[in-house]
Amino acid sequence: MRTMLLLDSKALLVVILLLTMPDHCQSVILDHATATELSLYDDYLHILTLPTAVRLRGTDYSNIYVSDNGLIAFDSSFTTVGSELSNLVGSNKWLAPFGSDVVESPAAELKHQTFNQGTETAVVDAYVSGVFPDASFTASVVYVITWLGVKKVADTTTATNTFQLALATDGSQTFAAFLYDTIEWYPAVVGVGGGDGSVQQVCYTNTLSAKHLPERSNSDNCGAEPGVIVFRIDDTSAWSTECKGVYTKPTTCTDQGTTHRPSVCSLRRRKKRR
Repeated sequence: MRTMLLLDSKALLVVILLLTMPDHCQSVILDHATATELSLYDDYLHILTLPTAVRLRGTDYSNIYVSDNGLIAFDSSFTTVGSELSNLVGSNKWLAPFGSDVVESPAAELKHQTFNQGTETAVVDAYVSGVFPDASFTASVVYVITWLGVKKVADTTTATNTFQLALATDGSQTFAAFLYDTIEWYPAVVGVGGGDGSVQQVCYTNTLSAKHLPERSNSDNCGAEPGVIVFRIDDTSAWSTECKGVYTKPTTCTDQGTTHRPSVCSLRRRKKRR
């Protein structure tokens, strides 16, 4: 009996250690500890000049305009007034990981950072490969915008959202990855406006379903990472007019998935050991 209790105590200790051990791949959010902070002004556009252009619907852009309201635009005349975001139309050029009316808050942050080839770009490559397993893509640069702990206008609760846009290009192809850490409030517009009448939009983000974005992807491939939605935005082929569904990871998938690239977890652990 004493031996059994000892074994049970050891097993319990192992379980406790596993539960309390930091999980370096738990969040899909990219490192933003050294990112440059932008002022979080209401309905304001910050212009960022990009050292390498990104491509939207066949046109290259060297400037992007970052809004506090959970999106970026490619045109300085774009209106990002929060109350009007539900009326986005195809004639506008925009990327919205979570486009909604955000209120200024002392604890909230808006940040940007550029990553050249390294661990973070490799992680984004893995995200892209998970949703587009046949794509031959290695990012030469990734531009990351972080909305950290942002609150909804007129919301008196403590609910906040944290998410990112990772805009990745190899000089030709361009992918937009939406990365979700915590989504505690809604509604929002989630998707891409091509500026030529083309729109790719995620379904049901104006409902409670939006809160499940950190658990879902826009692909049911085993390599797709939960909490990551990826769109290819450079191509000029016709985009479907139907909204895009999101999926939970199939239970038959292994942690490694089917992607030919190293897993996101292995990349993060490799960085941690350095």
